[in-house]
Amino acid sequence: MGGFAVVLGGGAGLGAFEIGVIDALARQEARPRLLVGTSVGALNAAFWAFHPGVDAGAQLLEAWLDSNRAGLFPERPWKWLGRLLSHHDHLLGHAAEAALISRRFGPETAIEDAGIPLAIVATELDSGQRVVLRAGNLSIALLGSIAIPGLFAPVAFDGRLLVDGGVVANCDLDAVVDAGVEAAIVVDPIGLSQAPARGDVLSELEHAVAISLRRQTELAIRALAGRLQVVLLRPTLYWTPRLFDFSHTRELFDMGREAAGGLLQAVA
Repeated sequence: MGGFAVVLGGGAGLGAFEIGVIDALARQEARPRLLVGTSVGALNAAFWAFHPGVDAGAQLLEAWLDSNRAGLFPERPWKWLGRLLSHHDHLLGHAAEAALISRRFGPETAIEDAGIPLAIVATELDSGQRVVLRAGNLSIALLGSIAIPGLFAPVAFDGRLLVDGGVVANCDLDAVVDAGVEAAIVVDPIGLSQAPARGDVLSELEHAVAISLRRQTELAIRALAGRLQVVLLRPTLYWTPRLFDFSHTRELFDMGREAAGGLLQAVA
């Protein structure tokens, strides 16, 4: 078998689970033939692709811990309300995310310069088509991949308006098949919660989105049965996950490391 790919899905704060997987694989000196990332998974995949050493996971964990919620959402609530009342298509600007990405990768870095081949997944807003970015400006591609519709403004990339790739391909297995790779470790951070539901409106909405994203991935795996060998990793959560809750970063990191312990044997 000609190597393997690692597919990292979206899941906001739950993406810390992926860092643990990266840490476990990197410390085993694993070098995927391809990294595919959607939304927060695109950020994690890009970091690994440009920092392919054995300490990639440790470095990424520190980057996450340095980038707390206050740093990601610095705008005052009155700005959100103003955009809502003035019929804007988004609530938040990209300034904080752009500064964070630029600080980590540099503003002019190109996707194709990665040490490990990298594919960033987004959605074309007008057509709803999946877009896989393998070349071009890394920072702009990442901003497009994480642009949750309604929350962040769409991002222009090569004449197309892009939004979060999770809209159509939260774990993009087709990108692996298109690249000619026959095995993939698929890391879906949208885990199953063992905690009772909170019962508030936001929790119900986030729970419904999580069900949809998990089902999307399961259908993608089923559709490619016989064409792609897949190992699926998901966390089992003992709390009710919230979209922008980053308080479980270290716990999720440890869960990811444990889940990926002897993983390389499954795709060797």
